Amino acid sequence: MKSFRNQSPPGSSPIKYYKHFSSTYQVESASSSNPTIWRLSLKTGEFVRDTISLVELEGPAGTSYTTRLSEDRFIQKTEQLREYYLRGSAGPIFELYDSVNAILTKRHAENRGLTPDEIEVIASIRRRTFAMWEDELRRRAIATPMTEPTEYYKHRSWTYRVEAPSSRSPTVWRLNLKTGEFVLDDTSVLELDGPAGTSYSTCLSEAEFISRTEALRARHLRGTGPIFTLYESIRPIVEADRRLSEEEVELVRSTRQRTFAMWEDELRRRAAGEPPSFTVESDMLG
Repeated sequence: MKSFRNQSPPGSSPIKYYKHFSSTYQVESASSSNPTIWRLSLKTGEFVRDTISLVELEGPAGTSYTTRLSEDRFIQKTEQLREYYLRGSAGPIFELYDSVNAILTKRHAENRGLTPDEIEVIASIRRRTFAMWEDELRRRAIATPMTEPTEYYKHRSWTYRVEAPSSRSPTVWRLNLKTGEFVLDDTSVLELDGPAGTSYSTCLSEAEFISRTEALRARHLRGTGPIFTLYESIRPIVEADRRLSEEEVELVRSTRQRTFAMWEDELRRRAAGEPPSFTVESDMLG
């Protein structure tokens, strides 16, 4: 199968495919002592490196949470998950997903099973969209061969920043609501990148991450200095019990961008050994 990742060379162990809980997995060099395991991210539609063990994927046969797949079943299940969890701007992939959904909606409305022709049409479309995803991801990999974007999340009450999310040892930073700093955290990327749409885990854009982080700092921290003066300047707007105007939304956004940058400068100075330029108090207990 075409892939933006390296293919196994001739004579090496074949690629293995699985469905495990809510994601599909692809395992390269499965018979080696150090296989490479890729998991479908239900937030981005991409395959990301995962630290799950092959032993866990090849758990007791027939369990409801792990299934060995053929290559075509892997493609079909992957596209079914992308169709269900992802939404995108107008484009050929999502237009084809709409075609599949129209067939499924018609079937449900008529309270019947799929016809053989409909089954084949859906399977054919999913093979096509899978190949289109692979072409897109290959282009992205060529455009940025040596870099990997940072990923951002809101998980429960905190924001998280994940560096090298596809590596075997990603670095996960969590916002500390007692100090305002980001601290190393042992939460796994798999937990952060769980089933899409859960109430406790949300993938964020960088702008959303900045806004959410600053909203949390402003809510839980108190201190003196320009950062806290700026927090107070937008507090009446943020706490207003009404729909905000476009001008107010932009003022809040730009102020949070500014305070986030001020925090980053402050934390860089502290990391270089300089003393804090301000102190904070938190309403978090413990």
